[in-house]
Amino acid sequence: MLISFKVSNSRSIGEELEFSAIATEDTILPENTIDLPKYGIRILKTMALFGANASGKTNILQAFADARNIICTSNFNRKKISFPFNRNHSENNTKSIAYSFTFLIDETVYNYSFKHDQEHILEELLTENIDAEKEQIIYSRKFNTETKKYEWLPKKYFNSKNFEHFIYDNDNQDRIEKLLFLTLSHSPFLKKDILLEEIFNWFEKQLKPTLSLSGAGKFSGVYPILSNNALQLSADNNFNFLINFIQKSESNKKLILNFLKKVDINIDNIQIVELIGNDTTTIRAYNYVNPDKENEEQDEKGIRVLIKTYHKAVNEKNEIVLEEFDFRREESSGTKIFLAWLGFWLYSFQKEEKPSIFTVDELGTSLHPKLAMYLIKLFANKETNPYNSQLIFTTHEVKLMDKTVMRPDQLYLINKDNQGNTSMERASDYAEIEKYVRLDTLYLNGGMSGTPMINL
Repeated sequence: MLISFKVSNSRSIGEELEFSAIATEDTILPENTIDLPKYGIRILKTMALFGANASGKTNILQAFADARNIICTSNFNRKKISFPFNRNHSENNTKSIAYSFTFLIDETVYNYSFKHDQEHILEELLTENIDAEKEQIIYSRKFNTETKKYEWLPKKYFNSKNFEHFIYDNDNQDRIEKLLFLTLSHSPFLKKDILLEEIFNWFEKQLKPTLSLSGAGKFSGVYPILSNNALQLSADNNFNFLINFIQKSESNKKLILNFLKKVDINIDNIQIVELIGNDTTTIRAYNYVNPDKENEEQDEKGIRVLIKTYHKAVNEKNEIVLEEFDFRREESSGTKIFLAWLGFWLYSFQKEEKPSIFTVDELGTSLHPKLAMYLIKLFANKETNPYNSQLIFTTHEVKLMDKTVMRPDQLYLINKDNQGNTSMERASDYAEIEKYVRLDTLYLNGGMSGTPMINL
């Protein structure tokens, strides 16, 4: 579970930007928060980023992905560290990029941070919060620019047999300079440390950035599949999660159909048909990749499937019958997008036994505002989201600025200065919001920040 994320000198982000998932003391919509009594805080389940085009909304999500990519790299012999520094001032090329995560695993809060340039990991720190007041260091390292060596703390931790032989071996210095120790702890070079394994797995398996969905229902982005490997996206429209969820059980299919009825999409049945041989209908099919399997377990030839939907119709005898439709060709883009998201999240909620963090770019595209609201409410519902997964998304759908759907502290307003640097505040920072239930009018009329300055 994510509590906060900080980043500086990354893409359009200059000075440190803190993205906090900690709720304010507002008591509305308690189902939208998660209580952590041990630490005296509540955490938000969903968070929406609003702002003008090119204000940096996507760059905030991309910073999550950049940090995760450095942590979860599989290249143990890389020569350079990815360095998407802020290019709004030439001197930023000489500064480090810094990331910091505060997150919950089981019932313990951890803080993990690191700084780097193109050549070196400059600082790395992992701490544990014993309670709301007490924090202890698990490990830290800092690059000494004069000696060109790292200062490792605590020494007792790094002088253990598990790490000492690796850290002080000159043959490993290039790896140590280019790779995080958290990454190395998961490598073949070191024996596994149970705690570091848990921390690494949080980044690799629970943090899932940046996901987007095209109008045709195709997933794209830096999103890890719900397995150990990176997601291998087919070039085709991607309904892998929907197909998998429906095929698993009849009750899953009934659940999908029930959701469709609730949102007034008149699909009365849905079937997944696997094609065999040179079926002439394959042009209408999807390439199916089973998200439950590792890449090496997939069928090399792939599986071709048809998705068939059925709507009620009246026949020549004036009887109600089910008319078959070709999902790919005959359903609307909005229906496809809604089903792609619905299948993906229901699959994720059912498969995962730990809370995940999904970051999504442009949620709501091609969807009626009420459908977007419905998808967001899946995260607030304890039945659909039993492990308290979180959703962070960008959107231009201002109808979501409704206090019956999202709390003011769930609405993040993204701005840019004259140099193009990104900054952020929350709708809850504005005292006048107490007068409104719907905040979209206030927002569009300039009563809050995050709107474009348009000169006609």
